[in-house]
Amino acid sequence: MRAPFALAVACLALSGAALAQPAAAPHPFNVRDLVSFRRLSEPQPSPAGDQVVFVLRTTDLAANRGRTNLWRVGIDGSGLQALTPAKGNDASPRWSADGKSLFFLSTRSGSSQVWRLPAAGGEAEAVTRLPLDVESFRLSPDGRRDQI
Repeated sequence: MRAPFALAVACLALSGAALAQPAAAPHPFNVRDLVSFRRLSEPQPSPAGDQVVFVLRTTDLAANRGRTNLWRVGIDGSGLQALTPAKGNDASPRWSADGKSLFFLSTRSGSSQVWRLPAAGGEAEAVTRLPLDVESFRLSPDGRRDQI
């Protein structure tokens, strides 16, 4: 599956969820509206091709900061689900070769480290505990070296 198609599916699912929220009173478009847009990025289709995990960026205007979290949706647009809570910023999702785990970067421990989340659900666990932030990572294509 191509990434733009996966991102389109995620956008449609998320926009459907947004329709259930109460609408604000009409007003002229302004800068506040622009920075408040939710942004989707980094679509990652599952190895089976039936789901897409992506990053959703939201803005907390009161705190003057953005938040990034991981979401999952079925390739048909069904089953939209938040995977990570707003404890920190989560990004760079990557499926394990067998599709049983998601690896991602998170700042929930105070610095950016690699975390693993069971795809079937459960709590994320830290994979790295390095003294400096991890900026990127790669998983082995065959999955034999994913146990970082």
